[in-house]
Amino acid sequence: VSTQSTWGPRGRCYEAVANYIDAKGYGNIARQGRSGDFNSRVPHRYWAEAYMFAQWANSGNNARNAGIRNICSGRGCNPYTGAPRGSLVVVRAGTPGTAHPTAGDIAVSNGSGSFWNDGNMGYGGSGNFGGSQTSVPGI
Repeated sequence: VSTQSTWGPRGRCYEAVANYIDAKGYGNIARQGRSGDFNSRVPHRYWAEAYMFAQWANSGNNARNAGIRNICSGRGCNPYTGAPRGSLVVVRAGTPGTAHPTAGDIAVSNGSGSFWNDGNMGYGGSGNFGGSQTSVPGI
């Protein structure tokens, strides 16, 4: 995950976050090459677009088995105020700051309103979330 503030995202958010998980591990997801790594926990059918990570995590016991949990999803979820440092934030396509028509975005939160993937990602500020907004399938 890039943390250089001059870099804007380049459209490879999921790849960057998956590479970060491969390098460091996350929850019970082991570093690449070890038992329980990203590639063995998250089935290939969930690799195509960022929102698919939330689909996988929110299905059955996947999140619990991976040592992660969804602390905020659905109506009123605000990643600017609800995402602790190191949390994975997944937003739907059409969320301000996303460009791809279907992929959405996944990033790592710094806990202070900055989000990192293949660059410094922004979703237009805290005012774009809350109330009846349902752009966040998971943090």
